[in-house]
Parts: sequence; C-alpha cells; structure tokens
Amino acid sequence: MDVSSFYKEVFEYTLGLDVLGLENRFRELADLINDKTLVTFSNYIPCLYTTRLDLNDKNAYVREEYGRIGREYHIHDATMDKFNLKIMDLLDVEFSSGSALDPESEYYYSSVMVSRHNIDLMSMLMGAESTYTRTLIDSSIPYKRYEEYRGNGVVFLQNYPTDGQLDVKFRVQFPNIASIPEGYRETFIQLAIYDIKIKLYNELKYIEDIVTPAGNLNLRVSDWDSAERDRVEFLRELRTKSFPDRLRDDYFVLL
Repeated sequence: MDVSSFYKEVFEYTLGLDVLGLENRFRELADLINDKTLVTFSNYIPCLYTTRLDLNDKNAYVREEYGRIGREYHIHDATMDKFNLKIMDLLDVEFSSGSALDPESEYYYSSVMVSRHNIDLMSMLMGAESTYTRTLIDSSIPYKRYEEYRGNGVVFLQNYPTDGQLDVKFRVQFPNIASIPEGYRETFIQLAIYDIKIKLYNELKYIEDIVTPAGNLNLRVSDWDSAERDRVEFLRELRTKSFPDRLRDDYFVLL
C-alpha cells in the first residue's frame, strides 16, 4: 500500500484535518495508526511468515539443566529481526524434505505437476497405497507430534527428530502500512478513521471556539460521538468475514 496516499486520504480527503488546522497532529495520529490500528488489523486479517528451523543448529537449542520430553528452540531469522515481526501464533510445522510418494510432501506435488499430462495407472496406485500406508502408521503410533509457541521467539517441539530441517509457519503482525496489500486498503482505512475519530473526539469535545484571523474556528465534532460504537460494530462484521475459510484459499503471505 502506498503510504503517502494512505495518509492523504485519511487525514485530508476524508477527515479534513487540514481544514480544522490540525496539521501539527499528523505525526501523533500516524503513531496512533502504527501502534493501535495496525495491531488490531493484524488480529483480523492474518499475515503469514514461514521460516526455516535447523534442528542440527546447536545455537538454536534452549539449554536446560535436566532432560525432559520435548525440546525448546530459538527462532533466528534475519527478516524477522530486520522488520521486528511480532509473532502472534504458531500455525504449522512441516518437514522441509520428503518423499515424492508422500502426498503431503512438496516433492510429491512437484512430480505431479511435471507429469500431469502422462499420469498412468501405476502412479495412481502408488499414490493411493502411500496414503493408505501413512494413515495406518499415523494411527498406530501413540506418540503424536506436538508443537507450541512459548513467546519470545521460542518454539517447543515434542516427538520430533533431533536432526533435519523444519518449515515453521507463523501468523505475524504486519510490520508497517506499506506491507498491507491493496486488496485490504479500504478495510484498513476505515479502521484507521474510527481510531482517529475516537481519539480526537475525546479531546476536541472539551474545546470551545478558537479565534483566528479568518474568524472563529469550531472544533467541536459532535457527529463523531458514535465512532467508538461504530468501530465495535465494524470489527464484529469484519470478524465474520475474516475467518480462514472466508478469506480465499490462503492467507496473505509476507514476502
């Protein structure tokens, strides 16, 4: 999203803050959007980020004085550190490597895409047999994989191997306004308008007319008194539209 056009549309075109003589509040309101609006928006419109965890990396271990079932790992990722991405949820953990006969492996889908025009009976039977065998193994092994995010960039893994690489998928906050896709522009703008109206109304409702060379300036915005209720209703409606099964086939992925 273009940041300059966003602020111009919100501050001037929609709210008319320049007409009210509030240009000196623009920076403060920009901080409000980054600190409040962006966080709320990230809770409703998910942003995904996948990083690679090397189980052989000794620096990733969380040292413990005693042994127990499971192990904690530090997540070290240059992109997450650079943009200060705040992790909200751990969504999925998958092995980075796999078999071409495993339907859950990326190699399997790659082989299917390459040979989609010449799929024969043998490949179909092998795929079905692999799925059946995997189902039997998963149902017979009592120790299931378990993963949990424990905050501060620490992931807990149980019943995982101690070597290899994992692809860890997180739900993170949008790092800045520029990272929000244009498809969600109107939604983010509307949420930002509600947040600004709430803040300014709670301040300007106590201010009387201001005498200026051009005449008296009335800063009392009585029609903004419903902004807080409107925001609650807006978020309630947004929640019904922003569930994973209503957002298209996948979440927005941060590149």
